[in-house]
Amino acid sequence: MTRSRWLMLSLACALPAAALAGHASSTQASAPQRQPAQTYRVQGQQNPPVSQVEFTSRRGADVTITTRPQPLPHAGPPPAFAQLDTNHDGKLGTDEAQQYAPLANDYGFADRNRNGTVSTSEYQWWKRQ
Repeated sequence: MTRSRWLMLSLACALPAAALAGHASSTQASAPQRQPAQTYRVQGQQNPPVSQVEFTSRRGADVTITTRPQPLPHAGPPPAFAQLDTNHDGKLGTDEAQQYAPLANDYGFADRNRNGTVSTSEYQWWKRQ
């Protein structure tokens, strides 16, 4: 996790808690304040999804924090099986799958028969998913 993502997540979690704690101890008798609330929602079919947290600060200001994860780097189209099969044994081990990040990420899913390697047919099936 990058430092900026950690900071965004920390703020998204810490600010509502701090606002709620401060709101409960506030003794101001001024204008009525909105009830502190947290609303988490994903908007539409956006990629990456957007999350929002809404709350009222100690001073009565409405605050909305909008976060979104960093986009994944584009890995390009899947390479040919022969290009990944560097030892030419007709199957892909985990070390060979590391050459293409999406396959390395989905390795357990691509290995349909759970024998520890990805065959040509399993690789073709995985590419269609």
